[in-house]
Parts: sequence; C-alpha cells; structure tokens
Amino acid sequence: MKRPLKILFHSAAAGSLLLLVVAIGLWGGSYASEYEFRRATNKNAQNIVIARGQLALHLLDETANLEASHAPRTAWRWEKRPVTNFVQTLPNVYSQSRPPFAGFFFGRNRWDRTTTTMILFPMPLFALLLALLPVGELLLYRRRRLRSRRRSGGLCAVCGYDLRATPQKCPECGATPPPAHPNSSPSLF
Repeated sequence: MKRPLKILFHSAAAGSLLLLVVAIGLWGGSYASEYEFRRATNKNAQNIVIARGQLALHLLDETANLEASHAPRTAWRWEKRPVTNFVQTLPNVYSQSRPPFAGFFFGRNRWDRTTTTMILFPMPLFALLLALLPVGELLLYRRRRLRSRRRSGGLCAVCGYDLRATPQKCPECGATPPPAHPNSSPSLF
C-alpha cells in the first residue's frame, strides 16, 4: 500500500476500534438502561436509541417551507432513562410496515406535513461491522510480521523455504526476494 493509504487505513481501524469499545459498552448497558442521542431543529429531528440490545435510528422530517435562517441548530444531546420495550410499540406507530423480523425493522409514516422513518437493527450486527477494520488491521500486521521474521531468518517470505543455498530465487514457490534496503548496505562516505 502507498503510505497515505496506510495512514488512512490505520486511522480508520483505530477509530473503528474506539467506536467498537463504546458500542459494546452501550450494548451491555442497554439491558439495564435506555440510551438516547438526539438532535433537533425546527424542520427535522434525528434520534439514536439503544435499548435491549437494539439500535434504532429515528428520523423526523417536516416538509413545511420554513426559512433556513429561522431554524435554530441544536447540538447532539444524550439521555439515559429506564429501559422500555419500544419494539412492542412499532406496530401501533408504523401500522403500514411489516413487523420486526430477527431484530430488523424499517418503517415510514406520513402525517399531515411530517414524515417519520424508523430503522432498527441488532447491536451484535453493529458491533460486528465495527470489528471488521480492526480485525483486518490485525491480520495485515500478523502477515507483515511473519514475512519480516522469515526474511531475517534467511527464509522465503512467501512459503518459508530455506534460501541459504539459493538466495536469488526460491526453488519451492519461485518468489524472488526483494532487494536489500539502501540504508542496510555499508556506506562509502
């Protein structure tokens, strides 16, 4: 990989690992308490609710023509409250939608000038998605370390065959070792 891509991948993996730790903490705590993160303006609202091992995204949009300059912006706020089973209320609110299946749900309702959307999925799936980048980073690190160890021991970096007799090319897999770094050769100056 090119250096900027490596830095980007490492940063994304570190951020994903941090989010994974937070998500696992919220997932574990969601059986005792309900966590809600919300943001609202005059025209719309976004809620993220974590309760009973479920992650719900609730979006509310009002289609009234309000001027953007009059719509106050609010920051995200969070609230912790006693746990409720909001999955039981979904058929009442989203009567046109299918009932939740295997922890997944998508519903949309329109009232007057307001549209509300609810997306529900299990926290284990969210944690699994967040774990993909850190696991990929771990596998790449392990692979780099194994190849480095093989090269330093005089073995083929690809298959591990002993290259002391044929250092130019591996007789087992046909791989050629990379040239030595210029910094490793003795300097004339």
